[in-house]
Amino acid sequence: MKKIFFPIILCCLHFLITAQEFERQIFDYSQMQEKEIAPCSESVNSGVNQVFQEIGRLRSQHSVLLAEELFNENDKCPLSYEAYSWALFRNGKWMESVEIIEQGIRELGPIPELILRRGYISFEMAELGIGVRNVDGNSVYLPKAKRLDYPDSIFREQNYLAALNDFKYISDTYKERPKEIMITGYIYQMIKEYENSNNYFSKLLDNDNYRNDVAFLIVDNYIGQNQFSKAEKILLELEEEFPRNSDIQEKLTKLYKKSGDEEKFELYKYKSEFNYWVPEYCDLEYSKKNYETIYYFLGENKTSDKIQKLNGIRKEHGEKATDIFITILNAHANHGNGVEERTEELLVEMGNSVVPKMILLMENAQSTCTTTKAASVLAEIKDPRGWQPMVDYLPRMENIPFTLMPPEIPLQLIKFDKEKALVAILKWTKGQLGEEDTSSSDNPFQELGSIFSGTNIYLPLQVYKKKEIQKTAKSLGYTKEQLERLLVNIFGKED
Repeated sequence: MKKIFFPIILCCLHFLITAQEFERQIFDYSQMQEKEIAPCSESVNSGVNQVFQEIGRLRSQHSVLLAEELFNENDKCPLSYEAYSWALFRNGKWMESVEIIEQGIRELGPIPELILRRGYISFEMAELGIGVRNVDGNSVYLPKAKRLDYPDSIFREQNYLAALNDFKYISDTYKERPKEIMITGYIYQMIKEYENSNNYFSKLLDNDNYRNDVAFLIVDNYIGQNQFSKAEKILLELEEEFPRNSDIQEKLTKLYKKSGDEEKFELYKYKSEFNYWVPEYCDLEYSKKNYETIYYFLGENKTSDKIQKLNGIRKEHGEKATDIFITILNAHANHGNGVEERTEELLVEMGNSVVPKMILLMENAQSTCTTTKAASVLAEIKDPRGWQPMVDYLPRMENIPFTLMPPEIPLQLIKFDKEKALVAILKWTKGQLGEEDTSSSDNPFQELGSIFSGTNIYLPLQVYKKKEIQKTAKSLGYTKEQLERLLVNIFGKED
C-alpha cells in the first residue's frame, strides 16, 4: 500500500459575477419535487454510452459533438443532460457545462445522477481554481488573459460550497453512500469546519474499505485544531500497519514540525523521502546507509562518479542491488546522462532474477521513459515471463495524454521476439484502425500527439517487409481499408 489517501474522484453557471464577486447557486433539494419522467430511449442510451466512451478515450471534443447532437435531436431525459454537461466539462467548457446540468435539475427536479454530476463538476472547479483545466488527461494552464475574471479564493470557496450542498444531500438522503460521505467530510475539511468534517468521516470508521483513509483524514483535522497527541496516536497506529507508507510518514513530519519536536521531525523527514523514492514492491528497508546511497544518485554529483558508484552496487549491497537499480530508474532523475543506461546494463547482467520486479516497474513506472527502459531490460533478458506483460501493456497506450511520448513497447516486443511481435502488435493496432477520428481541433498540440504515436507505435514496424505485414494483417482479418491505413501509418503515403 503506497498511497493510503483515498483517491477522491475528480470525476453555469447560475451565478452572479463581477470582477470581484462570484456566487454559485445553492439548490434546496428538499423543497424540489422530482417530476415524472419517461426513461431514456434505447437510442439515447446507446448514444450516451458512446459519449462516455469517447470521454474515456480522451477525445472530449468529439464527445461534445456527439452529446450536442444527442441533446438537440431527442426528447430530454436525465442521461442526455448528464452526458452533454460532462462532455463539455471534460473539454474545458466549464460555464456551458454547469449551465446544462443546472438546467436539467431545474427542469427535471432533484435527480440523484444530475446532483452527483453537478457535485463532481463543482468539486473539480474548486480544486483547480480559475487558471487550470483538466482536458483529455492533460493539465492545461491558462494564460492570464483566458482565466476566469474573479478572485481565485472566492471562486474556490463558492464551488466547494456548491459541491458540499450536492454531496451532503446525497449522503444524508440515500443509504450506503460511503464515497459521497467521504467527499462531504473532505469538503468540510477544506473550508476548515473540522468538527463537521470529523462527524462525516467517523461514519466510515467501521467500513473496512474506508477505515484507514478516514483515519488519515481525521489526522488533518486534529492537526488543524492543534490536537497533536490525538493525531500522533492515529498516525503511529497506521504506520505500524503500513510501515513503508510515505504519506503517513510525511504526515508525521508535518505533525512534529508543527508541534516542535525537532528530533522526530528529522527522522520522519528522511523516512518519508526514502519510502517515496523506493517503489512499494521493492524490499529495500530504510536505513541511513540505504538513504545515502539512493540520495547520492538523486543529487547533483558528477555523472562519472555516479557511474563508478553504480558499478560497485552489486558487490556492496548484494541481493538488494536490484531494488537500488529499480529505484534509480523509477526516480528518473538522471535522464540522458548515461546513468540510467548503465543501470539498464547492470540489470540485464543480473539476468532472470530481476524479471518479476522489472515487470512491476514497467507496469507502475512514473515516466513513460522508465516504462520503455523496463521493457528494454525484459526484451534483452528474454525470459518468457516478461512477454505477456509487455503485450498486455499495449492497450494502455491508447489512453496516454497526447502531450506525452508513448513508451516504446512495440519496439521492445520486436527486440524480444520479432516473429511473435508482428502478430501481437497487429492484433492491437487493428482496433485502433477501426474508425477515423472525425473530431477536429484547433489545439496545436493535437498533431504533435499523432507524431509521437506514429514514431513509437508504427515506425518500428518498418523492420518488416511490406508483404510480410500484408500477409499477417490479412490472417488477422484486417479489412482493405484498415490495411491501407496501416501501411500508410508505417511507410507513409506513396508518391
